[in-house]
Amino acid sequence: MIRYTLLLTLSAIIVFVSCKKDKSVAPDAVTVGTADITIANSVNDSVIITMNGLDIATGTIPHIVEVKVAAGDSVTIPYTELKNSFRYYVDWHTKDHKVANWYQFSNDQPLQQKVDYFADSSNYFISINGTPRNDLLICMDGDGIFSNWTAIDAYNSFGNSIWSSLSPVEKNHGFIISRYYTIKHVYSDSAGRSTSNQVSFALQDSTSRFWLNTKVADSFILTNNLYNIAPLQSNAFDTLYYARYMKDSIGNISYPQPYYKIVRTSVQK
Repeated sequence: MIRYTLLLTLSAIIVFVSCKKDKSVAPDAVTVGTADITIANSVNDSVIITMNGLDIATGTIPHIVEVKVAAGDSVTIPYTELKNSFRYYVDWHTKDHKVANWYQFSNDQPLQQKVDYFADSSNYFISINGTPRNDLLICMDGDGIFSNWTAIDAYNSFGNSIWSSLSPVEKNHGFIISRYYTIKHVYSDSAGRSTSNQVSFALQDSTSRFWLNTKVADSFILTNNLYNIAPLQSNAFDTLYYARYMKDSIGNISYPQPYYKIVRTSVQK
């Protein structure tokens, strides 16, 4: 009888300890954080903002947040609409695409606004500002992904057409401008074979004219105004001029002729 009672007592102790242990390790609700993102618009027009997010650890699981902010106003995106440990790339533009982050450059490099968002951090603040330009309308018709361009004429330094004197090989120049800051130059080599180079480009923001340039072996500019090189300019969004450039050992730049007129033939959206 004593042995039976002892076994019952031990069993009760074991059950009691087990239950107590289970209760002690039950996970509590974990508060990730409460960080918000505030976006302030200093542009004289409303802006449309898209935040494309990817999980920082894996680079996957996309999450997109879209908001619109009126001129001179601000909006706060609460933590409940954001994903913790996500990298958000911020893309914004006005409705007419004349002010956008696409052509904001520093040292000829695009300024890609991004936020590494952690909910347990302090609140985040994004400032939006810019001046009206036509770059995005010229290159992408506003909201395109890439555009195709082809040469239709060529000129000397006096602005006289020399197109008829060029061979088919010399006339063959095409360009594909990408929204992601790359440009593909398609042309014929000296043997008449089609070849191409794809390189990154920069947009100069120190002048009101459109000026796209590359800085590689295939160095060239696309512009709507060649006033310091030749008397050639255009006010049309679908017409530019293509010119090669070379830099000597002391940094002097020359632009050998001919200078080509190129037109936009299509925009992929």
